[in-house]
Amino acid sequence: GWRAKLATVPEAVGRFEEGLQILQQMVEVCPETRHVIHADLMGDNLLVDGERVGAVVDWANSMYGDFVYDLARLEFWTPWFPELEPVLHDAVCEHYADEPDFEARLRCYQVHLGLDAQAYNAFTGRWQELERSGLRTLELGYG
Repeated sequence: GWRAKLATVPEAVGRFEEGLQILQQMVEVCPETRHVIHADLMGDNLLVDGERVGAVVDWANSMYGDFVYDLARLEFWTPWFPELEPVLHDAVCEHYADEPDFEARLRCYQVHLGLDAQAYNAFTGRWQELERSGLRTLELGYG
């Protein structure tokens, strides 16, 4: 039912469709790898001890895919968690500088996560978050 709810906000439909087009153009750069990914590295699922990760918990959403997807999730949500923003992108990109098509894969997965967030926010009627996640999706999609 999320599509029907999304349709009640014409500008949101436009942002979603634009993001979907971006994703379709970018997806070919993504490898078909099978790493275990957490797929929910936010909130209480990432326990930090000082500047180090102490534990990763709640693997209920785990799946197989490109490990870059987990990094994309952290980056997509940095405006919601501003403490991550100052260091995350530069540190991640520096660490994975030799990974093939890293930046393009990261952006592609961020767009996918943004589309998912828009669908969820439309379904739950979180209209301000729908707008915010839609704008973030396009910001990241266009780099």
